[in-house]
Amino acid sequence: MVFCSADCKKKTSSKCHYLITIKNNSNQSVYLNYSEEYPDTSINCDYHYGEKINSQEKSEISDQFDCLELRFDKFNNLQFFFIDSTIFNNATCDSIKAYNLYLKRVQVNLDQVNNFGWTIAYP
Repeated sequence: MVFCSADCKKKTSSKCHYLITIKNNSNQSVYLNYSEEYPDTSINCDYHYGEKINSQEKSEISDQFDCLELRFDKFNNLQFFFIDSTIFNNATCDSIKAYNLYLKRVQVNLDQVNNFGWTIAYP
């Protein structure tokens, strides 16, 4: 899965989604970590670590080749970790992982992400 700008989006249908929108509804910037490593519920420091999402803005996680539904067939759950910008900028990923220094962890399965309209919101 790759982070993708608007120019590489494929057309989504009701049975095939190519992106998940991540919305930061808070008044502070946060950093995002995305993980497919369930049932390991800790941050993965090597994979999609540290995309900044400013206050009241959104980002997208997308796969430009396959429907995201296939990710759920393989991994069952996807996880999203939201990390305070001060902690992200002053602590190592290993410390954040060891001490669970994230603001929120959201774990979703396919039914849940469908119910959320393919949007994950913080907080």
